[in-house]
Amino acid sequence: MTQGPVIRTLHGLPAGDSRRRGHASRGMALIIALLIVLVLSGVSLVALQATSNRLNLVGTARIATVARSIAASGVEGTMAFAAAMPSGFTQFLVANNGEIPMNAVSAAFFDTSADGSGSFGREVVSVETAGWNSRAISAMTTHRAPGYQLGEYCFRKYVTVTNGVYANDADPAVQADLRRNIERNAQASMLSNLFVGPISCP
Repeated sequence: MTQGPVIRTLHGLPAGDSRRRGHASRGMALIIALLIVLVLSGVSLVALQATSNRLNLVGTARIATVARSIAASGVEGTMAFAAAMPSGFTQFLVANNGEIPMNAVSAAFFDTSADGSGSFGREVVSVETAGWNSRAISAMTTHRAPGYQLGEYCFRKYVTVTNGVYANDADPAVQADLRRNIERNAQASMLSNLFVGPISCP
């Protein structure tokens, strides 16, 4: 019985086996390429999430810094208010239950110009609450005051707490609005000592 000629490749294998090996190699290369694409996609997603988290943290820190600046402005405003009316400051506190609201110092304490030249820049158009409120939590008459000789004058020493608020007021009926605004609200508090006077010694 005679057999037809067997076609061999350069490596001595039948031509059909060589084609099958070529297809298998291309299939493995495709699988490896897909795995590499999946790994790179995962790395990209992780990097994107990390960047998003950093942006949120930076935004939150900036808003907290603004709230601290508002509280510091409130401390200075309270001091200026007490210095402007030393003889009537105690009466004012009694009449207002120890509170010194921002609008008692000035009806326009912060510049809210929307052109970017105001106290909060252009962001002021999206901020509903930016203000402070001080409260006297302690008061006493003292002979000791910085810069004055002991026993020469008397002063009223007040310890005040000033709360600064920087916030976007969320709509309580809209849950999405509450979630959006929780990271855009900040409050800061500062303690200060006020020496008001001189006044008549008791």
